[in-house]
Amino acid sequence: MPSVPDPKPAIAAMLRPKSIAVVGATDRLYGARILTNLIRGRFKGKLYPVNPKRDEVFGVPCFPSIRAVPGPIDSAAILIPAAGVLGAIQECAEKGVKAAVVISAGFAELGTAQGQALQRDLQRLARETGVRVCGGNCLGVANVAEGIWTSANPPVEAEAMVRPGAVALVSQSGATAYGPLMAVAKDRGIGLRYVVSTGNEADLDLTDFVEFLVEDPEVKAFALMIEGLRDGAKFVRVARLALNHGKPLVALKLGRSAVGAGAAWSHTGALTGSDVVQAAMFRQLGVVRVDDYDELLEIAAMFAKTGAPEGDRVGLVSHGGGICGAIGDKCGELGLAVPALDERTLSTLQTILEGRGAAANPADITYHGQRETFPIILRAMLADPNIDLLGVATAGTEKTARAVIDTAATSRKPVLFMWTESLRDQVALPMLQQSAVPVFYLPGRFATGIRSLVQYRHACQRYREEASREATLTLRTQQHWTTVADEVRSLLQSAASRTIVEKLS
Repeated sequence: MPSVPDPKPAIAAMLRPKSIAVVGATDRLYGARILTNLIRGRFKGKLYPVNPKRDEVFGVPCFPSIRAVPGPIDSAAILIPAAGVLGAIQECAEKGVKAAVVISAGFAELGTAQGQALQRDLQRLARETGVRVCGGNCLGVANVAEGIWTSANPPVEAEAMVRPGAVALVSQSGATAYGPLMAVAKDRGIGLRYVVSTGNEADLDLTDFVEFLVEDPEVKAFALMIEGLRDGAKFVRVARLALNHGKPLVALKLGRSAVGAGAAWSHTGALTGSDVVQAAMFRQLGVVRVDDYDELLEIAAMFAKTGAPEGDRVGLVSHGGGICGAIGDKCGELGLAVPALDERTLSTLQTILEGRGAAANPADITYHGQRETFPIILRAMLADPNIDLLGVATAGTEKTARAVIDTAATSRKPVLFMWTESLRDQVALPMLQQSAVPVFYLPGRFATGIRSLVQYRHACQRYREEASREATLTLRTQQHWTTVADEVRSLLQSAASRTIVEKLS
């Protein structure tokens, strides 16, 4: 049986192409969306619309077929009816195209024998020809940092696109990736590095893209929207690889209920599997499981900005007793340790607060969040030997935001922030969002973010311990066989010596 071609060169061609063919390009519907997104994203490579019925689309010369394109093509976006997709892939192979993003629907998601057979044929052809396929029934891929939007999401102006960042968003649902998740990223000021919609995964699947992107130094964390895992063993291997690289996988996994599992099947033909088994697998592999869109991106953005703490003990600071109570309750509900402060820290807080608020953990610092004493309080909390990470919940001016950002930049301990004012703020909030400080907006998600950091620390620790035990076992095995080999060699040499002596005597 022939080996499956390495997917990495194809994925590189999809995400970092120098030339793209759009097969089925038009000036309306999906054929227009990809061209518009590439043009508005200011794609710097060669763009080749392909449509035998058009001379040009949006002022770009159109070609009757892939064969007729004059230059080399790295990646092809295919938007024609499903019946013509296999022929287009064959043309891509003849042209030397490395990869195809198949937007076209009409495969296994139909639930028909014909659709499933067509998807099997697509997989076979992709692996026989080496033209690796993302899709079908997907909305495409985007390299946000380089403005390459090979995607059929509704076009937006370049200025309104999500900003570049360090999170790779990989989703089996294109409508979710380019719909609510994109909206959350824009509203929360969360930067994305790549957006990948894998659709039916006839050929390449979610784990193929994670395995490729985990090697990208610009990607610090992953946000995964999973409907179903087609190859559990492969996911385990790639999740371990991500752990080894210290790049957290944050997952919104659908199919917890029969209703959700049925929706996933009707959407991309994905089998969700046992939720109990997958939840246990996620815990073992350090995959952070979340419950909704906001949590998925806020926690992935947190991991992209900060590392895991050295311990589990949490310090909390706010400007009001009610807020302290809310975040303290949520931390308590999640089993987080919020210890008493060191005597030196208490003395510093008591001196500054002068009997107001609460010199404790959580610390209610009243109006000092707006004063010159604010950075002193933050530094005192971070210097406390009983604290491993600090959560700050407040709002305020540019001065408040700058104090948090600057203090966090000088600390080895993670600093997380919960914004308590209007999301319409145009000064302090954008500063925080664009800084290296993770930002949350609700006590529950704030506490969940802290717990995720703590749990990921434990997962990394387990992984290192297991790797150490395996390395020790491997070394002992090697030493054992070296000893055996030396003994066998000695015996053979002795036997050979006796034979020579016998021949000479």
